[in-house]
Amino acid sequence: MSGILRERRVYLLVAAGTVGWFVTVGHCIEQLGDRPGMVMPLGPLALFIAVTALSSVVLRPRSE
Repeated sequence: MSGILRERRVYLLVAAGTVGWFVTVGHCIEQLGDRPGMVMPLGPLALFIAVTALSSVVLRPRSE
């Protein structure tokens, strides 16, 4: 995947995003299934975004 996008060292970002998304949706699935058109609560969604964004800083590509 990183070869196609020509991005390097994004494995932690992809892994954190994938696991975080399944955890976030799994935690909120009952709330989402109660009513059609229901959106995910802002708190868990903001936490998912923050953790994923912070994971991108850990393995920042070196400037060449």
